[in-house]
Amino acid sequence: MSRRRIFRIQDAEGRGPYKPGMSQHWVDDEGPPPPPTWMQEFGDVTPQLLPHEHVGCGCVSLDQLFRWFTPTELQRLHRLGYRLVVIWADRILAESVNQVVFTRNRPLAEGATVIAAPYR
Repeated sequence: MSRRRIFRIQDAEGRGPYKPGMSQHWVDDEGPPPPPTWMQEFGDVTPQLLPHEHVGCGCVSLDQLFRWFTPTELQRLHRLGYRLVVIWADRILAESVNQVVFTRNRPLAEGATVIAAPYR
């Protein structure tokens, strides 16, 4: 099993910004709509989870990540405590041109490397 590098936006606890009630604080009304959620695109992949795994959604490239977030949204998220990170996935559950759903054997916040978000 080879590990894969994943880019994602997450807070200090490893939670992404697409959680109930959060998007109203950062979504840019003028940007393009985001791609479909992983539930819309792949359905429920959680039955594939093993008991010790942590699941997340991210991108395999920065170009893919920029389909999800505008520069303005990235700046707002940064002010809200979210960071662009690189983490290593242990297993891929689903993948498309939009995103990847992955698992790790440790929490998503653990071992995440914060990188500077290029506000292009």
